[in-house]
Order: sequence, then C-alpha cells, then structure tokens
Amino acid sequence: MLYLMNAIHTVSAEIQKKSIDGRLLAKYAQLEENDIVVDLTSSTDTNIAIFKDSVAPYGKVIGIIPITVFATTNVTTRTTGFVSIEFRQGNAEELPLTGSSAHVITNSQVLNLTHNAEKVFSEIFRILKPGGRSAITAIIQYAALSDYLAAIEKLGFENIQVKQQQAVSLTDLTLNGYLSEQEIVAIPKETTDLLYLTVYAEKPGNGMGVQSCVCS
Repeated sequence: MLYLMNAIHTVSAEIQKKSIDGRLLAKYAQLEENDIVVDLTSSTDTNIAIFKDSVAPYGKVIGIIPITVFATTNVTTRTTGFVSIEFRQGNAEELPLTGSSAHVITNSQVLNLTHNAEKVFSEIFRILKPGGRSAITAIIQYAALSDYLAAIEKLGFENIQVKQQQAVSLTDLTLNGYLSEQEIVAIPKETTDLLYLTVYAEKPGNGMGVQSCVCS
C-alpha cells in the first residue's frame, strides 16, 4: 500500500497549504486564559499570534518546528506582554518537552506528514497535563474513521469528538504519479475516499493548574 501512502502525502501537502484557521483551532481546543499551548506544526507565526491572544495574560505558546525547517527559519523566544512565546526544534513523534507539562496541544497542518500517527498521539498524551485538551488535524481513509477514533481512545483519551470533517478524494490525476491506468481502475473506491478532519480529545484527570514551567 506504499502507493496509497505516497498519494495521501501528496494530497496532505496540498491541503497543508490551506491549514485550518488558527481562530477556529483555538475554538476547537477551548483555549483559556493562562494556558500553556504547544502547536506541533509551527512553521509560521500566524497561529502562534492567535493563540497568544487566547491565553493572555500569563499563558505560554510553544511552537514545534520540524528539524528540516528549523535551520532555515528565523525563530526567536520572546515575551509579548506577559505571554511567553517560544519555538523549539523537534518533531511530533518525539517532542522536546517533559511529561504532563501542557494544557493544550494543537496542530494546524495535517498529521499525515509524520510517519507514525499513533506515536504522535502517544506523545500528545504524555505531554498533556491531567485534564489537558488536544485538537489534531489529519487525513484518514473514510472507512477507517471508527478505527482511528478507537485507537485514540485506546491510548487513554476521553471525550473524543470530531470537530470538523471534509470529504477528500484521491483523484486519477494524483494517482497517475504512482500507478498505471489499469491499476487505478482496479482500486476499490473505499480506498481512495478520504476524510480531512480535526479531532478533539482530553486526557483524563483534573490537574489544570495555573501556569507552570515547560522544561526541556
């Protein structure tokens, strides 16, 4: 199924250019005053600025920038008002953060650009404080929605909700880069029907204290 994964990555890259609006993501993640927020796919300041306003006056926003992008990005750690903004080099599968250290974890770009979605959700669970919240965007096969949500629940998350979903199809044009015309015709339709969605989930517990340090 390598061709399918490659094709999904192609579609993911196209959708990534239209990343979910930060204001909508802040609403889905239920950002609150003084939250410590970690965004897994921060390559620009756009959503960071939106999150900064949502967690004022004493919150913190940490953007994780992929290692391949970090070296060519002008990143800084700064304080805007009383809100601390920081960018760190890393990837979503091995976050450069200690456990139980963030109130909220988001990603505005598609999760499929990582290699191991289950490992990412495991890391999200590790980093969240008890009672913490996540809003994660991904592309999955339409037929796999139930399995996807079940896998998130199996990791320990609760109150799992699909906040938005949009049907996406692998067009013949996309598949032409990976398969012959005969192979494309032979693919079951359910294999090429995809969902672009944002899933909200919570880590059980009630440890949502006021701001604390997120240490490396």
